[in-house]
Amino acid sequence: MQTTMRTGRALQLDEIANSRNKVTLGFKCSPQLKIGLAKEAQSFSMSLSEYVEAIVENRNTHNKTQQLNEVNDSEALIWQLNAQVKELTRKLSFFYEEPMMKNTFLKYRGQIIPYTDKDGISRKDAITSIEDVYKILFKTNKLS
Repeated sequence: MQTTMRTGRALQLDEIANSRNKVTLGFKCSPQLKIGLAKEAQSFSMSLSEYVEAIVENRNTHNKTQQLNEVNDSEALIWQLNAQVKELTRKLSFFYEEPMMKNTFLKYRGQIIPYTDKDGISRKDAITSIEDVYKILFKTNKLS
């Protein structure tokens, strides 16, 4: 027997329950609420989706957090900071582990590289970190 819930259209709960992937949950809200949530998410360096997911996942612990005040507020902050660290680590690993940039850094590490910037000016920069490879890349490419 397939379980369904009244939501305006049939919701296949069995299919959702057996899914190994995340599923989409959507709702309508006022523009002001969305903007407020987006700003809060940005202050934690999280996407709006990640932030709302964290709020919803912690909806049952919210009242307990208010009752236990500082102890649970600290735990919530630690949880948010851990989520932020994971997201930033994921984003940074893209830049530090990108094969072409990593190979270029290893090849030219410790060298001074002459190049012409996007304004046609001859420049020289030392390669001491992978960030230097990105700086030269940005200085030499016109993106617009």
